[in-house]
Amino acid sequence: MQAASPRGNLSTAAQDTQLRAGLIALATAIAVAAGLGHIGAGPGFRALVFVPFFVAAYGVLAALYGTCGISAIAGLRITCQGTERIADRSERNVLRAKGMKVLSASLVVAIVGTVLFVTAA
Repeated sequence: MQAASPRGNLSTAAQDTQLRAGLIALATAIAVAAGLGHIGAGPGFRALVFVPFFVAAYGVLAALYGTCGISAIAGLRITCQGTERIADRSERNVLRAKGMKVLSASLVVAIVGTVLFVTAA
């Protein structure tokens, strides 16, 4: 099997997929934000951009760190042949912590982006 990147639990192909998904989500977030701003939507509707902002941040950060947070928490590695369980307990714990950092940073980026958009006049 192709090993995951030494710095995370994603193979190179999986990192590429995460990056593409993140960039598509970012384009979607910008389009949704522009559309909602154009029609003069209220703050409640403008807050809906949180979802594409989170997906965008998660995809880009997972690709950059080579770590899928969800798979890392589950103790899995994503390879070209599919997923496999990470047998080494210490590696699994390190990747789980890294996965939590990716998820947490994605959440912070999405919250900040959403707050800036909702409060923009």
